[in-house]
Amino acid sequence: MIYEFPIVPPPDEDLSAPPNWRHWTWWLRPVVALPLLLFVLVMLSPFLVRGWRLAKVPDIADPFDVEAFLSETVDDKDNAFVDYNAAGALLVPSKFSQEEFDAGWEKASPALRSWVDANRPALNRWRLGTEKVSAINGDLRHPELLYSLPDVTQAREFLRLACLQGEREQSEGHMSEAWQWYRSLMRFSRHIGQRTGSVGRLIGYYLHNETAKRIVRWAEESQASNADLQVALDQLTADFQLTRPFSELLKVHYCDLWKLAWGREEWNRDPPIVMGDEPSWRDSRFVRYCLGQPDFNVRWNKLALENWLAEGDTPRSSQRRLLSKHGALLDVTAPQSGISGSELQRWLDNSALDREYRFKIDESRDQCDKELARHDALRLTLACQFWFRRHGVFPTKLEDVVIAIEPALAGCPSHGSVRAELPHTALTLDVDDRTARRDTDAGFSVWEASARSAT
Repeated sequence: MIYEFPIVPPPDEDLSAPPNWRHWTWWLRPVVALPLLLFVLVMLSPFLVRGWRLAKVPDIADPFDVEAFLSETVDDKDNAFVDYNAAGALLVPSKFSQEEFDAGWEKASPALRSWVDANRPALNRWRLGTEKVSAINGDLRHPELLYSLPDVTQAREFLRLACLQGEREQSEGHMSEAWQWYRSLMRFSRHIGQRTGSVGRLIGYYLHNETAKRIVRWAEESQASNADLQVALDQLTADFQLTRPFSELLKVHYCDLWKLAWGREEWNRDPPIVMGDEPSWRDSRFVRYCLGQPDFNVRWNKLALENWLAEGDTPRSSQRRLLSKHGALLDVTAPQSGISGSELQRWLDNSALDREYRFKIDESRDQCDKELARHDALRLTLACQFWFRRHGVFPTKLEDVVIAIEPALAGCPSHGSVRAELPHTALTLDVDDRTARRDTDAGFSVWEASARSAT
């Protein structure tokens, strides 16, 4: 028997009845909505603050081809560091104080002289490296380095050995042989500064400064002939061409920023602390994320690097610098981003960069300019000694000796106080007391050696 149940349709909905909003209106009550809104804002505040800070800084493209820059390689047969590393393996370490080295060869103890003789194989292999043109230590694409880094200890030992060997030849009257050791040191200082960062450049500056002091004393010796001085002057000018431009240092720093962008998680987990500063709440990973780090500082550094790469290699006298509270900029327009130096200066002055922003390009350029000025002053010293050998007296007009260095600079004034512009420094000669005043610190007095020789 089949039972049939009637299908009863649902009752028609009464659309005239008002909707039941009591469930939603409960969330809109101030006592509920305000705490809820405050909670949402607190949760979103880190992202809002980070986005607000990053929105103020444009993220520009790479100002040069980073991949091509890091792909530079040098064959082992042309790489000076192959010989330097091999010489370092032969090196007999020293146990002498710095005062013993500074005393020179004539006052050296028998033990120190024996140490120099024991290191002659290492010194000969090291000298082979100085005759080469290129020098890169390690793989430029190594994720932890990205640039060439010399061995500081070995560089110091070879500086001491070469200086003592040069002083030894000098004391025995072998002026040409002594000069070749000093020349090797000068080329060594140029190799150390190739494809390296600030540390390598500072080591190169130090080696150049110490070598320049020995060359000045060598040029004072009456045994140094005109031919020796002329050869030294020509080779100093030619060997200094091994110095890499300042823009290469900027590109190395930019690769450091590139590496920083790769490892931002590790950088945030263990952020670097500026030496001399105490850790504070700003160093926590959460606070650094809210402040937009590391992207915030990376973007600012990219803008500053792009500005300096535009005309960073031009002579200092041709640069127009703009002072900012975060460092100097150049009054140029970047070719890629189109951002002018004045516009970037205004952005920087209105930006609250934290203490992690410590890339001072102008300070690095100042150090580079000091080395350039020191080298010009060194060449001028040799030219003055060359003049003295030919005429028996030191020059009374600075342009006479400048002609021997830069023939294009022959048109200098010739009255009372003569001012000559060398490529990287300005020197003023007072004819009455035969002293030179430097507008740029060259590291030593040009006319100090000349005054002692005249007496």
